[in-house]
Amino acid sequence: NESDNAQAWEERFRALCKFKESMGHTMVPARYPEDRQLGHWVMTQRRQYHLLKKGRPSSMTTERVKKLNSLAFVWSVRTDHDEMWSVRFEELKAFKAKYGDCLVPQRYPPNPQLGTWVNTQRRHYRLMKDGKHSSMTED
Repeated sequence: NESDNAQAWEERFRALCKFKESMGHTMVPARYPEDRQLGHWVMTQRRQYHLLKKGRPSSMTTERVKKLNSLAFVWSVRTDHDEMWSVRFEELKAFKAKYGDCLVPQRYPPNPQLGTWVNTQRRHYRLMKDGKHSSMTED
C-alpha cells in the first residue's frame, strides 16, 4: 500500500542521513555490512531515478529527488577519478581522526574500498619513488 511504501522510504532516508552524518558522503556500498538494506535501497534509488529521467514508470518522485539532493546524493556511481580520490581521502582523514593513524588494513570490513584504495596509494607511491610509471603525483 502507498502509505506503507512512503513510510518505508522515509525510514531508509533517515538511515541514509545517519550514514552521511558518520561517513561524510552518501556512497553506501551495495553490500554495506552494517545495514544491508540501506545499500540495496540506495542502488534502487539510483535505478528509479534513471527510469524517471528516461520517462519510464518509476517510484521516484520530484519530492524524493529534492530530499536526496539535499544530502548531495550521488546519482551515478561512475564518478570521475579525482572525485573518487577526494571521497577516499576524506574517509582516510576520518579513519585517522578515529584511530590516530592511517594504517588502514587492506581488508577493512567497515569500508573495504578504503582498504583497497590506501593499498593502491602505497603501491603507486613506491612506484613513483622508484622512478617507475605511476598515477601518483608529487602533490
